[in-house]
Amino acid sequence: MKKNSILFYLDNVFFVILIMMLSWTAFNEWLPKRAILLIVYIYFIIKIALYIFLKKSDMVVSITSLIIVILCFISFFWSELPNMTLTSSLYLLVESLIMMYMANEYKLKHILKLFFTAGYLIAIFSFAAAILAPSLGIDNLKHIGAWEGIFTHKNNLAGVMVFYILIGSFLISIVQKSKWKMFIIFISLFQVILIVLSQSTTSFLLLILTYLLLLVILIFKLIKNYYLKMALSVYLALFVLSSAMASLYYLPILFGYFGKDTSFTGRDLIWEAGLSLIDQRWLTGYGYMGTLGDSSFRSKLLSYINFEVGTLHSGYLESLAYIGYLGCFLIVIGLIVFIIRSIRQLNSNKIITFLPITFLLYSFVINTQESAFIGSEFGLIWGFYVLLHTILILKKTNEV
Repeated sequence: MKKNSILFYLDNVFFVILIMMLSWTAFNEWLPKRAILLIVYIYFIIKIALYIFLKKSDMVVSITSLIIVILCFISFFWSELPNMTLTSSLYLLVESLIMMYMANEYKLKHILKLFFTAGYLIAIFSFAAAILAPSLGIDNLKHIGAWEGIFTHKNNLAGVMVFYILIGSFLISIVQKSKWKMFIIFISLFQVILIVLSQSTTSFLLLILTYLLLLVILIFKLIKNYYLKMALSVYLALFVLSSAMASLYYLPILFGYFGKDTSFTGRDLIWEAGLSLIDQRWLTGYGYMGTLGDSSFRSKLLSYINFEVGTLHSGYLESLAYIGYLGCFLIVIGLIVFIIRSIRQLNSNKIITFLPITFLLYSFVINTQESAFIGSEFGLIWGFYVLLHTILILKKTNEV
């Protein structure tokens, strides 16, 4: 698409709006998100239809991602909330198609710029919300003084900021002008400050852990000697094993240092109850988004734990509850294909080629305590996964 054309600008504006709306609970208490998303969806449905019918070449899609979306649709037949399942599946399909369209139409560098733009706008709006409307932007109930910004929970603000910091880290490796590099660094530091103000130690540790894992991958990629790689692998495995064993003994002390307890702030009880309910319908699950609202799943969960909770606080358990072991088996197949393609396209001379595998590491970690994978209307993680998977299929990680 030609730059400076009206359609080019419309694509950019609507895509940035979409990213902001998909950033978990961003703007939930501030804007009519569903109405805004509907407008964005209609625009992109028209654009995708025109792209398919007017372009000579077909639009490349991620088949493994579409299979999962189709299963979400099919789960309508056994969901206790069929209307919610059908509506949410439709949203998930449109979000996935939009990401595939953007991957086909634009280069990775340009798409990352749009994600970065959405990230710094969210950071600015969150800062403004906390300063100008502290009753909404700062938690005054459970986590007193913790910044929430335009989100409904401090962990949402912090987790999303970590994601956008990662985007900025890779974008800085491909922009040419020094002034843009400095701007990205400034915004990233600003986002780190928001993480600190959110008082979310989980997200802060997530940021550190993700960068450490990226560093290990970079070191292994740079080493050419096979025997040296093997030796480092053994030492690394021994270090991880000894650290894990030591952490079991010192876990209460470590958690206390970070203001946590070994129950993961009550999450262990939620996970226990969730697993018990998942075992009752282990093959197909309760239907996509069929565990919310007035479902029997939610009623049984709340009666078991005796306190209010919105999610299972685990992307893995959430996926099992939605589409069962059958759906998660398909997800694993998609992830294996994603990893293989990511490794094949790694290039030690181009940091940007490490983005897919780094994002996957981030996703693996954050989903241990947050429901952040198959999201509909808040599908930032899923959307970026589909986008990167399509880019890997197109082999565009080197095209910046």
